[in-house]
Amino acid sequence: MENEDQKPTNTTRTPTQQTLLEHPIRAAIYHQLQQTPGLTKNHLAQRLDIQPAHLTFHLNRLQNANLITLHPNETKNETLCFLTQHAHLANDDDTHLLYGRRRTRDIALYITENPGATAKQIANDLDLSISTIHYHLTKLRDNDLIQRTRIAQRDHLHPTQTLDDWTHTIGTHYERPWTNNHHPP
Repeated sequence: MENEDQKPTNTTRTPTQQTLLEHPIRAAIYHQLQQTPGLTKNHLAQRLDIQPAHLTFHLNRLQNANLITLHPNETKNETLCFLTQHAHLANDDDTHLLYGRRRTRDIALYITENPGATAKQIANDLDLSISTIHYHLTKLRDNDLIQRTRIAQRDHLHPTQTLDDWTHTIGTHYERPWTNNHHPP
């Protein structure tokens, strides 16, 4: 959990909000959502190593105090978690696809850090099937987050400026699974 010097501090909070954030689990939730907005409840529970029901209790307390917002994901049976000041990110037409969808986000981050990568390189480094990669690439292209250039009968993938900006601001704290097993080219 969080140590004392990592507790969130802000002079604009109400006394009730500040009291709620003195609890180590709620402070850890708040800190995690500051770094990585849009995590699903399940992913947040995994990162903090707490039971989902226990997490839900604390999320409800934080939401009732207007410190966080919970957004149901329309396409999946999951809830995305944001700090109240980041709630607009859930509805951002440009980047909403990157929240809650770990594989899509992983592929987008990979492309940003490895511009010019091919689908086969991504599949190898993320240990995913080529059909899974193509599915997510289509989603990223449809949302104008990546573009492709054809060189020697191969598509090379590049981030758009929107994705590049997102990666260097909000995306900096998300995990890079390819660094656990492989080193990107």
